[in-house]
Amino acid sequence: MVSSSVESLALPQSSTGGVENPKGTRYAHIRRAMILDDLLNVFMDKSVMDFELKMEFNDEMVVDNSGVSRKVYAAFWEQFLELCEGEEERVPKLRTDFSEDRWHALRRIWAKGLIDHGIIPVRLSKAFIVASLLGLPSVEEEVLMSSFARYLSNSERITIEKALDGVLEEDEEENLLDLFSWMGAHSIPSQENIRPAIQIMGHKAILAKVHNRLLFQNSERCGIKSSRYS
Repeated sequence: MVSSSVESLALPQSSTGGVENPKGTRYAHIRRAMILDDLLNVFMDKSVMDFELKMEFNDEMVVDNSGVSRKVYAAFWEQFLELCEGEEERVPKLRTDFSEDRWHALRRIWAKGLIDHGIIPVRLSKAFIVASLLGLPSVEEEVLMSSFARYLSNSERITIEKALDGVLEEDEEENLLDLFSWMGAHSIPSQENIRPAIQIMGHKAILAKVHNRLLFQNSERCGIKSSRYS
C-alpha cells in the first residue's frame, strides 16, 4: 500500500515494470533502518538513470516484481519528509551535511521514482520542487501562494486568507502580526500591500531555502563554512 505521503500515478511502463528499453538491470539492497543514506548512495552515481533498477530490503526474502522497488521509494520519501518542515506541504531543512552531490542524488530519486513507478512525494512543496528542478524564476506566483498556504498551519492559513480578502477581524490582527514578525516586520502592511508582503513571506519560507542551499554549496566549493546555514 502506498503511503499517504506519496502518490502513485499510472504511467507507461515496460513489461518489466521499469523504464522503456533499459540498457540493463542494476540491483540494490537497502537497509530499512538506513534507507535515506542507502538510497542516496545508490543515486550518487548518475548512470543509475540508464538502468532498470531492482531494489529489495535486506533480510526480506521477496523477489522484486516492481512492487518492492515501489515500497522502497515510498518508504524513502516517508522518512525524508519527516526531516522537512511545514504542514500539508513540507520543505526540506537546510543541513550542512547534505552535500551538492546528495541534492543531485535526491533529484534523481524523485525523477526515477516518477518515471519508473509513478511515485510522487505529494507532501513535498510544489514550489520547492519547481525551484529546485527548473530554477527560482520558474515558480509562478500562483504556485508559490498555494504552496505557502499548504506550508502553514490551518489557523495561520485562515488568517492569511482573511487578510487577503480584507475581512480580518480586529482581534485576529495579532495573529497576522505574529506572522509578519516572523519575517522581521514590526507592523501589518496596508491592505494594498498585503498580497506582495505575503508573497515575500512565502518566498522566505520556501524559495529562500533553495537560494540559501545554492549559496551554501557555492561557499563549500570555496572552502567556506558559515553557521548561518547550519
